Amino acid sequence: MFFGQHTKALDDKHRIIIPSEYRKAVKEKGAGKPGEFFLTITPGKGRCLSLFTVEQFNKLFMQFDPDSSFNNEDMQDYARFIAGYSHLGVCDKQGRYAIPTNLREDVGIQKEVVLVGVITHVEIWDSGMWKQYNIEKRASISEVTRRIRREQSGDEN
Repeated sequence: MFFGQHTKALDDKHRIIIPSEYRKAVKEKGAGKPGEFFLTITPGKGRCLSLFTVEQFNKLFMQFDPDSSFNNEDMQDYARFIAGYSHLGVCDKQGRYAIPTNLREDVGIQKEVVLVGVITHVEIWDSGMWKQYNIEKRASISEVTRRIRREQSGDEN
């Protein structure tokens, strides 16, 4: 499981150091090679990248029959987006993970990023966009929490 926030700078080769507790969580779970992650742009998640273990990526995104996608336009769009904006990478011995140029540019990542543990995965935000997101969402988080608790309890009022 992934928790917490970590601010990191991209090096000249556009790599970030994945925090050791995140690498350790992957190793303990036995989900792929140590330090192996899928990096993707997740539809509807905002202007960030999502870093998944191979196991979690497969669980979330590979639940459709690829053969049926030839006859279904929605499936074609979904498969094209997810596959086209995904990258399987492995941390090097120093825990560095390279962020491909196309993914970095598409979500506006500059030089400094914030890695945010979101329980099942890690989000990677440009630090300025993360600050803006927090300003926008902080005021409404109490109401969001109440709505979620009502939904989970089955209370529709």
